Amino acid sequence: MSNFTRPTLPKKKGRYIRRLSMLLFAPLALLTGAWSFQNGDEKVTIKGNDVPLIAVFKSIKKQTGYSFFYAADYVDDKARVSLDVHGERVENVLQRVLGRDYVWVYNENAVSISKKKLPERRNDVAVVADSSVTRVNVSGAVTDEKGAPIPGATVMVKGTHEGATTDESGRFSLTGVGMGAKLVISSVGFEKREVEVKGRTILMKLGVAMNDLNETVVVAYGTTTQRANVGAITVVKGKEIESLPNRSFDRSLQGQVPGLLVTSGNGQPGGGLSNFLIRGIGTGTDAKDGSTVRNPLIVVDGVPVTQDHLERRLPDGKFAPYSNPMAQFNPSDIETISVLKDAAAIALYGTRAANGVILVTTKKGKAGKTQFSFRHQIDISEMAEGKIKLVNQHEYIDLLYEAYRNVDPVKWTDAAIRSDLIGKYPTLVKTPGDTSFYSPTDWLRTLTNNRALTLSNDLSLSGGSERMNYYLNLSYVSQDGIVKNTEYDRVSVRYNMENKPANWITVGVNSMFSYNKEGYGSGGFSMASTLSPLDPVRLSDGSYNLKVLSSDGDTKTANPVAAQEYNINSITSYRQNGNAFLEIRFLKKFSFRSLFGADFMLSQAKNKVDMRLPFGELDNAASGLVAEQQTTRTNLVTTNTLRYVEDFDGNHLLNILVGQESQEAINKILTATGQGFSVPYLDEVDNGSFRTGEGSRSKESLLSWFSQVNYAYRNKYFISGSLRRDGSSKFGIKERYGNYWSFGGGWIVTDEKFMKGSSPWLSYMKIRASIGTSGNAAAISSISRFYKLAITNYAGNPAVRPDNSPGNESIKWEETFNTDLGLESNLFNDRIKLTADIYKRRTSNLIYAIYPPLLSGYRGAYFDNIGEIENKGIEISFSADIIQNKNFRWNVSFNWSTNGNKLIKAYESFPKYLIGRDWSSMYYVRWAGVNPSDGKPQWLDSLGKITSVYNPVDQVNVGKSQPDGFGGINTLLFYRGIELSAAFYYQYGYKIYDASMASFLVNDGIEPYGKQSILALNRWRKPGDVASNPRRVLGNTDGGTQTSTRYLFNGDHIRLQNILLAYTLPSRIVGRFHLSSCRVYLQGNNLILWNMYSGNDPQNVGVTGLASLTYPQATSFSAGININF
Repeated sequence: MSNFTRPTLPKKKGRYIRRLSMLLFAPLALLTGAWSFQNGDEKVTIKGNDVPLIAVFKSIKKQTGYSFFYAADYVDDKARVSLDVHGERVENVLQRVLGRDYVWVYNENAVSISKKKLPERRNDVAVVADSSVTRVNVSGAVTDEKGAPIPGATVMVKGTHEGATTDESGRFSLTGVGMGAKLVISSVGFEKREVEVKGRTILMKLGVAMNDLNETVVVAYGTTTQRANVGAITVVKGKEIESLPNRSFDRSLQGQVPGLLVTSGNGQPGGGLSNFLIRGIGTGTDAKDGSTVRNPLIVVDGVPVTQDHLERRLPDGKFAPYSNPMAQFNPSDIETISVLKDAAAIALYGTRAANGVILVTTKKGKAGKTQFSFRHQIDISEMAEGKIKLVNQHEYIDLLYEAYRNVDPVKWTDAAIRSDLIGKYPTLVKTPGDTSFYSPTDWLRTLTNNRALTLSNDLSLSGGSERMNYYLNLSYVSQDGIVKNTEYDRVSVRYNMENKPANWITVGVNSMFSYNKEGYGSGGFSMASTLSPLDPVRLSDGSYNLKVLSSDGDTKTANPVAAQEYNINSITSYRQNGNAFLEIRFLKKFSFRSLFGADFMLSQAKNKVDMRLPFGELDNAASGLVAEQQTTRTNLVTTNTLRYVEDFDGNHLLNILVGQESQEAINKILTATGQGFSVPYLDEVDNGSFRTGEGSRSKESLLSWFSQVNYAYRNKYFISGSLRRDGSSKFGIKERYGNYWSFGGGWIVTDEKFMKGSSPWLSYMKIRASIGTSGNAAAISSISRFYKLAITNYAGNPAVRPDNSPGNESIKWEETFNTDLGLESNLFNDRIKLTADIYKRRTSNLIYAIYPPLLSGYRGAYFDNIGEIENKGIEISFSADIIQNKNFRWNVSFNWSTNGNKLIKAYESFPKYLIGRDWSSMYYVRWAGVNPSDGKPQWLDSLGKITSVYNPVDQVNVGKSQPDGFGGINTLLFYRGIELSAAFYYQYGYKIYDASMASFLVNDGIEPYGKQSILALNRWRKPGDVASNPRRVLGNTDGGTQTSTRYLFNGDHIRLQNILLAYTLPSRIVGRFHLSSCRVYLQGNNLILWNMYSGNDPQNVGVTGLASLTYPQATSFSAGININF
């Protein structure tokens, strides 16, 4: 060991050994004399006569912090020198004591010294040649890429059983090794390397093995590695989702993350509405009408972002969710998405984390020359093949005539029925007295756009140096919807930059701006699915048949095709999201980071009902309506953290974080409505003869303090603990603050001595566990606790009265107690990877809307804490490289999740009989079919007896809206640059209630003129018939369309989500065009659906299990190209 010397033994061995890598910069030093990173400008004072050189190095280190690294073969640190300098530059001192025979390199707080006549170099291996010796004693050190020692590394002489193991400092020694022999150096988690023995000293640097254990994982307020992580976290890489034809990244997570249930709701352009559930329902408040109250917290580059769906003002004065604000973030900008699920992962976010946390990290530049990347993709979409099959013209007429005759067969002869239909449908014949009918109208075919085109373009540039990095992306998306006159456009710009003006400071900016415009039309899909084919779209003169008959046969409604063209239903939004940060490193082990972030969103919604079209009471010649709404949402956050990191002798790593955070959310809404228009072409509120306006403003604040301690021993035992205290303006003084905590631990079992060699098939195994609490208050606003009054009149005088809600000053935070036990294992040289978690979540103080008695004077609900709910579940993910060699790889992976949910405690304000039942339970009267003797509907009463009388009190628990299990299945084939992959998604064990079936598609003649599902054909006609549907009667008053299990369906399904075929051109070809890479691909999305549901699509279902005729899902086919240069 005398041939390798480190003269100053530091406390932090890993850090000092790391500086040995500076020897590799010696060639650059030859060209520049003494190339300097810091130029050696620090001043020192040294006085000594005939002192060893090492004493000079120690004196310089004491005064400046510089550590010196060199090989003993080159530098004799015992050489005697005399020196007397005062306030002299370090550079000048080194020139005096080392002379011209040496070169040195500065790097941060290190100086690496070597002779000008360098030893032979071979990549990351420095070899000292001594060819005169046939057998030598070899010594050296093994470090990682940063210079930290690797203890326990194996150094073997290839082809023999001779070898050694590195000590705690990464050092090793071998005796009698033949010159020219090869040493094989390996360590768990690092790449295996070989080096030829050409001298006595070998310095080996091992690169990190390309596996998931060493990948960086973004966690709350920092990063870690998969190996050191003690929380339940799933990471999805941005490159896995960027080419999918989803405008919002949230939809692309479906089937990719165990425990994350994503329901898309509808397929409208711009992403539609999405709802998330991580590990079940964790709040008492229902997620209705697009509410995101059950969604996890989403944080983009350290800034919590607004998820509230943009709204539009309907002509009836109501607001409705419109588009998904997550679509305003370009998926191509995303580097990774970390989904945090257990207490150890989420508790540091405190009151916002009970539903889980999703951390989105955007792309950054890397040191090196500027890299340009261009991606172009074209999608062609059509309406997905669903299970809604409508009757044809002949079947429709048969059903309609039969409904007439079943009222009175004597009265309703064919001639009488025809005469009545002509009376209801004046346009049924082209001219009075004409017997020729218009061709039957296929409203769906007329309204849909089955070659909808989407164009996506991204141009980015990135690069940087050791001091600075940058990333800039310009993106444009133009999407046509599969329903005519629906579209989505997005223009976005992202700029990320980090700069190190000095070694102790880093500043940075992450900024995104997007412009989005979305046109939704008039929502005509549901109307087009149910209108009678007897009404034409256009009249004989080519003009629109503006008013068509509703399915009830009594009222007129707007022609949906004309409404799509004449009406306006659009929203334009602008979003600015980003942060600026400053990080200061001081006293070697401390760092302070201050971040200011903002998420600003301005949306302008416009809704017009053309005066030519009917809409309820607006059916007159000089009416019409225009409503506009402007919404601004501003979310400001300031985060300050102080971090202390200490590595004790390479065995003990301590990481302490303390922080403070403040957040403020301000929402403003202004609406204006104009009615009474003189001509149909005016579309501004001011053009109306009667105008109204209103506005609202709300503000919420959150103030927090938090801390976390992480400790690792020998890089195989890990513990983590965190505390957070949040105060929110949503709560009263007594309940304003909540305290949350977590504790987690991990153990790398395979690093234990007793595991070495005992299980050669087991490459890696970690056991982790966590426990802790988190909170939630998303259901309530800053004014929910107040008792409010409303203005009214009494006897002609101004007065006040109680408002809808009485308020609740004593409402408390929802608090979730989380426990998790996880296992991570890799088998057969990491060919097989398995992760499993079992968890339990118990949420107390559930916040729920309670309706007071009518005698109280209040007409609306107030929020109260009503009970406790529990979720239990299991998550499993599996990946296997079935075949893996140089040219061919076949990988198969799947994940499966199951969750059980039940109410375990009910407080005074909530029914006790619900205890023990699933929170998503569905209660309906049970359908008993059709009476074969008379064709009338039957149900089961609460005792299970058949009855012909429908009674809502006979409702029982018939299932639940949340699945028993769900997950994804993926497979990938790769051969010589050709990639073929397929992705499947499945759900099972849940129910869907289809309200559209009861109202329109299978309605027993209650709405007789609407088009029917083919399911309606199976109806009772004569005594003895065993049929699914009752006797069909015009305006049926004895039908079976009441809410019951008749319209309850099994939601089990599996979907072929994506097939991708890609080819990466060989470098020898793209190099001719001065490109670094080129990838072309074809893909199909939402191709096949296997299910038992007879409705539209099991994804067009809300989280409460209710299905309706919302905007349909699309099947798309894409072609794209990625070019890098």
